[in-house]
Amino acid sequence: MKDHSNKDKTLSNKKRNQCGQCKNWMTDNCSYLDDAKKGILKRTDDACPDFLSKMSKTWEIVKHPYFFAYVLNDLEQKVKRDIPTKCTTLITCLSAYLSDPLNSALRGIPGVGKSFNVVTVADYFPPEDVMFLLGSSPKALMLEKGVLLDKDGNPISLSEKPEKPRKGQFPKGDEGSLQFEEAQKEYKRRFNEWNERIAESYTFISLQHKIIVFLETPPEETLRMLYPILSHDVKRVEYKTVKEMTTFRVVIEGFPAVLFLQASGTSRTVHGRVYQESYMEEFVTRCLTVSPESSQSKISDANELTNVKASTPWEYETEKESTRIIKEAIVLIRDKFLSENFDVAVPFKNLHKLYPRETVGDMRGFQHFIRVLKTFTAFHLFQRPILKRDGNFYVLCSIDDVITVASIYTFIFEQVRTGMEETLLTFYNDIVRKGTEWQVKALMEQYNTAHPKNKKSSDTIRLWMMRLSEIGYVNIGRDEKDKRKNIYEPLVSEAEKPEIVRKLENQPILRSKLEESFEEWLIENGRETEFYQYQFSSGNEELSPIELETVRHNIVKNSFKNVPMILQSIYEQLGVIKSEKLIEKDRKEENRPISEKRKCDWCDQTIDLGEEEPEIMGKCCICSVCLRDFWNRGYGEDDVIRVVKQRKAIREKRDEYREG
Repeated sequence: MKDHSNKDKTLSNKKRNQCGQCKNWMTDNCSYLDDAKKGILKRTDDACPDFLSKMSKTWEIVKHPYFFAYVLNDLEQKVKRDIPTKCTTLITCLSAYLSDPLNSALRGIPGVGKSFNVVTVADYFPPEDVMFLLGSSPKALMLEKGVLLDKDGNPISLSEKPEKPRKGQFPKGDEGSLQFEEAQKEYKRRFNEWNERIAESYTFISLQHKIIVFLETPPEETLRMLYPILSHDVKRVEYKTVKEMTTFRVVIEGFPAVLFLQASGTSRTVHGRVYQESYMEEFVTRCLTVSPESSQSKISDANELTNVKASTPWEYETEKESTRIIKEAIVLIRDKFLSENFDVAVPFKNLHKLYPRETVGDMRGFQHFIRVLKTFTAFHLFQRPILKRDGNFYVLCSIDDVITVASIYTFIFEQVRTGMEETLLTFYNDIVRKGTEWQVKALMEQYNTAHPKNKKSSDTIRLWMMRLSEIGYVNIGRDEKDKRKNIYEPLVSEAEKPEIVRKLENQPILRSKLEESFEEWLIENGRETEFYQYQFSSGNEELSPIELETVRHNIVKNSFKNVPMILQSIYEQLGVIKSEKLIEKDRKEENRPISEKRKCDWCDQTIDLGEEEPEIMGKCCICSVCLRDFWNRGYGEDDVIRVVKQRKAIREKRDEYREG
């Protein structure tokens, strides 16, 4: 590492105060409120002499080591459960400010909470950065979001169009006639120049650093127009459209972060029946796919929250201080990445070995994983070491970042790999996979027996099987006895744990390998590199040099052992704390005999630990058969613990009665 003894000990980031950092911004106390509401005055403009700082509390939160969990904790008060969906949506929105943003698709049945999740999360981000589109056509997108520019890139205002002179505007007589003729000649000259300028003009739509939310499936023409940019193939595309016999050019530039909300089952006709649209399938497979939870526990919690809002509406009419602070913190992170050439570096050269490499889709899946990891690290910009190279700054992700993102990814891995929603994959794993050959009627009966309050028709089952065949999960053949009927054969026979899950379950080994990988990276890149970290004093942030040992400590330290009590439940839902507890348990019992047996706390059947790995929930041990039964009933972990405790209490009372 370079010697900093002859350099200033501080790389100061002190800037002029900005309007958005003022306590009076967009309030009645703002001296320029009207200009701010009209958009004339931006939050990034220099502040006036009446500036009052409001950032002290914001700095306390943004430099918090568990900032992402703090955001989730605040979000939990508005959207119950749905941890994977909320994490994915938050990360997708913030990725808009990075160089390689994410695209996500929220898929699920109508009413499951897709729109509510996205709209609630997007509220944390600056309104000027979020675009909600409701089935916009290309022309509507052009008119609503476009700016007319000339060939040199200068804005054109339609008010600049020359007005044709009228004779009544000039005095009567010969002199007035001459003036009118001169005005007509000048008008023709200017009008010809205007026409030439308009003919060479184009409508410019900038999507750079924008968050686009399609609240419903976009028209195919709109999606095709945006496809090269949304796929990150090219950063600038030109599109031509015709209006009133005139061809107009539209130029779209920039990579946005995009969220698609798609209900299960839109229109496509096959053999006289209506099935899902196919043009969306092609693009959704390129997205980070996630489905909101539809369990009974989620429904119960959501109804309880709705009841609370109806009982005390005054508590939800004004924005909470915690929400306001998070919004300001996100603006701080955004401004750093947009104005100071910030990016994220992943200092682990063997990280690709953590991710599965079994199908072609795993290449795209790993790209998604890296984008999610970089964005999660961006949330912790003010806690991570920062590398300076060639005038640019790179935030370094830590081992804790990798483990947390991997924990989130285990929830959505199969959805990302296949592009299918959770309902469809659960249907396959719980029913289809357990048979050898199926007909639609048998599948419908099996599903409706397992879900008596959410029955499906034969058309829905047929659609599901067709979609499963498209991802290679099912083969569709003809019944030999009745050629009019289809026979469905499952192709994926075992629900194996992906490599990312297996390695995450042994966190000590995972940490050890990541530490080795980081040391290799440090040997190659750390010797002639400057490292910095944000320090806070008097309400200001300063980027100060740090030593190599400090960098090493911040990257490899384990923060999960000191999670504050208020955030414990969030980390348990993410899975990182639960994994740590299981590891500690395994470490204590690593010398036990392989043939040791244990009983399931629900069915009392003996579990041979050498043949089966039970599920540990709280202090309850559940065998795989009972666990599958609980999942089929829609039980969450809390529900399982509750019913097991109830059964234990009943057994204890029964035993006491018998002994008495």
